[in-house]
Amino acid sequence: MTSADLGFLLIIESLRTPFLNTFFLAITRFGEETVLLPLICLLYWIFNKRLAITISMSFLPAVIVNNLLKVTFMILRPWLREPRIIPVEGAVGSATGYSFPSGHTANAVSVYGAAAQYFSKHRLTKIILWVFILLIAFSRVYLGVHTPLDVIVSFLIGLVLLVLVHRIMAALDSHPEVDKTIFLIGFGVIAAGTAFVLLKPYPIETDRMLLKNAMEAFGVTGGALIGWYWDRRRIHFREVGVSFPAILIGVVGIAMILAIRILLKSPLEAAFGVNVGAFIRYSMIGLWITGLYPFLLTLIMKKRQKNQHD
Repeated sequence: MTSADLGFLLIIESLRTPFLNTFFLAITRFGEETVLLPLICLLYWIFNKRLAITISMSFLPAVIVNNLLKVTFMILRPWLREPRIIPVEGAVGSATGYSFPSGHTANAVSVYGAAAQYFSKHRLTKIILWVFILLIAFSRVYLGVHTPLDVIVSFLIGLVLLVLVHRIMAALDSHPEVDKTIFLIGFGVIAAGTAFVLLKPYPIETDRMLLKNAMEAFGVTGGALIGWYWDRRRIHFREVGVSFPAILIGVVGIAMILAIRILLKSPLEAAFGVNVGAFIRYSMIGLWITGLYPFLLTLIMKKRQKNQHD
């Protein structure tokens, strides 16, 4: 930790109040995957499939890059490196694993930044989203769970990914056939990253959650990539739109994700080990979100339309 990082954290710590603690604990939740993944699901299935794809193309790579950097550098949290840093009570539970870089910040920039990019013609919406991003990023420092360097690096990673996503979406619009190239490159990155995580030597005291989190990230991205490519080539799913059945669709879809995540955890880990089991389980979640559930919904909607015509 640099002296600048330490000095800044100590200054922020001295400015804390109960109100600000509560405020930033609430704000920081919007950078967590437990909030963002259901949001992306609902966008994809019900409200705006293209926006969901745009967000996912920056969010999932951001999660992968973040986990790879954590695995590579294995930098401890601020309070573990400097006893004068005291995190806000209630923030430590979501601050698992290593410190560098900030996952919440990368998530916020990739998701809300992609949304701001999508709504580029709506100035007020863009401003609100970017203010929200900055608040989430600052919350990580305010809560004492990240250094300014952790946050700044993640912010820059998110910005780079936004530029790449903009170019990828433009390429897909003008040349739809490049989806195969994107699919192959994506799987190459996932294969290489997975091999790196599993084969890299680790100190004995390494937190084993570090590997598990990375394998979950690779798994959900791989499954989502398969589903995305399947949809583009065969399913051609269209979001169902806002209606009463949409509520049921959202509930059933997310309930299935929870079932895969919870009910299959023990049997898969017993059969394949913690890391490979996590990879398989989250691959199933990713495939369910972009492939299997859209496939089932498309069949149901086609059957419903056929019955109406009959």
